[in-house]
Amino acid sequence: MCKIEFKNVSFSYNNKKILDNISFVINSGDFISIIGKNGSGKSVLTRHINGLLLPDSGDVWVDGMNTKDNKNLYNIRQKVGFMFQDPDEQIVAGTTEEDIAFGLSNLGIKREIMREKIDCVLKILDIFKYKSYDVNELSGGTKQKLILAGVLAMGSECLVLDEPTSMMDPESCDMIIEELIKLNKEKNMTVILLTHHMNEAKKANRVFLLDSGKIIAQGSSNIINKYFFEQNNFNIISNKKNNIFLELIDISYKYNKTSNFVLKNINLKIFKNEVIGIIGKTGSGKSTLAKIIKGIIRPNSGNILINNKIVNNLELRKKVGIVFQTPENQLFAETVLKDVSFGPQNLGFSKTESEKISIEILNFLRFDKNKINNSPFELSGGEKRLIAIAGILAMNPEILVFDEPTAGLDLFSINNFLSLIFKLNKNKAIIIISHSYNKIKLIANRIFLIKNTVLYKYN
Repeated sequence: MCKIEFKNVSFSYNNKKILDNISFVINSGDFISIIGKNGSGKSVLTRHINGLLLPDSGDVWVDGMNTKDNKNLYNIRQKVGFMFQDPDEQIVAGTTEEDIAFGLSNLGIKREIMREKIDCVLKILDIFKYKSYDVNELSGGTKQKLILAGVLAMGSECLVLDEPTSMMDPESCDMIIEELIKLNKEKNMTVILLTHHMNEAKKANRVFLLDSGKIIAQGSSNIINKYFFEQNNFNIISNKKNNIFLELIDISYKYNKTSNFVLKNINLKIFKNEVIGIIGKTGSGKSTLAKIIKGIIRPNSGNILINNKIVNNLELRKKVGIVFQTPENQLFAETVLKDVSFGPQNLGFSKTESEKISIEILNFLRFDKNKINNSPFELSGGEKRLIAIAGILAMNPEILVFDEPTAGLDLFSINNFLSLIFKLNKNKAIIIISHSYNKIKLIANRIFLIKNTVLYKYN
């Protein structure tokens, strides 16, 4: 049994109200999806369910236990399995197997049973081959599967999942959602899913729509049809193929001498004012390729050319701007404005000029102007991603690499991003790495697929 009740719950941070007098009941065995724009309060709401946050006013009850009572927290957290939006927040061990074992060992599970549980969840989520991998070698999508595996292994009665598939390929997304439906129906497990994927949200029995800290609608999936739509009014950007701007020649890479190749003999020519899309399954090597192009890691063999000249890693770092799959890796300053302005100031712009550039970019991305003096770490995952994008754009690099740029963004922010690509395309080479072929095909001149270490022309 896992009944959850919010009674007149309000919560503020830095004098800003995040949740505003929220009340609802989730019955045991419900499958609920929570949707809403970036910054609407979704993640804050769910962190109240297992007592990570406590209400300023009102109460949260889990099976009759009030989260404000400290003596209830251990039992509540055993009942409620929680998956954060950023998988790196939950990884605590060196290998995949050890990370799943950590939670089970804290529950006092015997070693023989622990091994069985670990193997079982790894097979269910199709990541058994990564059992002995160093977690730092895993892709973002595989890390998400790892965290979910750890939560499932602990046998919680309720699952709270914050954007659990945002970094996964479509096939993996479908598999995860089908597994959640199966757990919900066969084991009467309560499932609470936060997602920006409306096709996932529609799988739930009930949908909550959150806006500015209030539940403005709840009911069947018809809510989605009423409040959300996708504006796909984009035409593929035309470009003139003159001189090759960026070229990869026979790029190969593996993590160490004994491991298999992640990428092998990759060849790619990119022209200026061209948008290239790179797709592939979770763990196929897309992010590794992005890091090679940026000069973060050095390939085992092959060369990268810019304007027909071989460049080293230092030159790549100057020419290439990258927005990582996990935006938290790029944020460090006290405020949003300082974070975005940091790059231009290091390039020699004055503080005033840097802030002007930063504000213009944030405005174009439709970032909430009332939050530019907030700490970036106080914001939602989607808002952090917008800040990371703004910070790179402010430095005006010649080559832009976006690694899963729309993960965690609401539909409105996604369309703003696509509009931004059209503007940037005039004088830059742009590489977009994504699982979403449907988004990439709207704007990319050419699309490539990474499969079994090889790069193929997709269309």
